[in-house]
Amino acid sequence: MSDGSHFAAAWLALREPVDARSRAGSLDHAVAAWLATRAAPHGRAVSVLDLGAGSGSNLRYLAPRLGLAQQWTLLDQDAGLLAQATRQLPSLPDSLEVSTRCADMRGWCEAPEVLDAWLDGVELVTASALLDLVSQPWVEALAAAVSRRQAAVLIALSVDGDWQLDAADPDHDAASQRAHEDQWMRRHYRAHQATDKGAGAALGGAAPEAMASALQAHGYRLQMADSPWVLQAPADRALGEALLEGWREAVSEQVPDAVVEVERWHAARLASWQRGELIIRVGHRDLLALPDSEGHDHG
Repeated sequence: MSDGSHFAAAWLALREPVDARSRAGSLDHAVAAWLATRAAPHGRAVSVLDLGAGSGSNLRYLAPRLGLAQQWTLLDQDAGLLAQATRQLPSLPDSLEVSTRCADMRGWCEAPEVLDAWLDGVELVTASALLDLVSQPWVEALAAAVSRRQAAVLIALSVDGDWQLDAADPDHDAASQRAHEDQWMRRHYRAHQATDKGAGAALGGAAPEAMASALQAHGYRLQMADSPWVLQAPADRALGEALLEGWREAVSEQVPDAVVEVERWHAARLASWQRGELIIRVGHRDLLALPDSEGHDHG
């Protein structure tokens, strides 16, 4: 599922190391243990379906942490990104088989049999940085399909709609004004997140809880964990600049009559970021859902 240049290879490369350091490792350990009980006694590989796989960052992060022989299918609508993923496979001591499927995931709600076919034999459905783009019917279709297969679900780095720009040593009066402007930007950015990204009205920051509720309705037990980005220059300079630019573009589209105010906000915040005066925090949540008593309480 593509959202214009936002998901270009350059953006994915910028965010990959920050994603890796931000993910909730406890959920990785839990799903690895669950999969081992399915595969290890039979000496076979586990089957993993990666939704919206892009250039393969989820595969590169998760496959080494599962500690099992694995068969991955990477599903995305961008053939170029999938080709890049197959050129950057992780080196594992256990066997790793990877195949790709270039397909559009937007038709699940109208054709559940397509999703059922993709899930045939799959034991883990995973995704990273995907849910904010999809709709409530899409989430419900996925939950119903995985429940029919009794597959585990691990979805990482779903944005929760919250971001903050914190100054290291703020002047209180100026900080108050900046915080008011940030709040205005954040409100309009959230509204932009909820527009149609190609799969119906997008859930945006409501996506993690929507996915959790849909899976719970099918008897899954959940564990959720915060996985926020915490960015600071100079180490994260390029990613921070890309985020500020993305917020500028989104709010300019959402409130075209306020472009002058948006540009002024962007210029001031970009200058502060480049001077090393800001910490950027972007809220994300990770979700693990297991279909049996080995799951964890939703927290």
